[in-house]
Amino acid sequence: MSIFMSISLDLRCAILFDNRKLVNEVVIVLLYKNFFFCKFFTNPFS
Repeated sequence: MSIFMSISLDLRCAILFDNRKLVNEVVIVLLYKNFFFCKFFTNPFS
């Protein structure tokens, strides 16, 4: 649950600043977060 809250908070901050570069950085960070999160829980020992 906290992960979804942090994602919405990140998006809210990006929208608040209304900065394309910031939005792109947030999206990239979220993609990396989701990638490592999924990889860790699907196969922690890989």
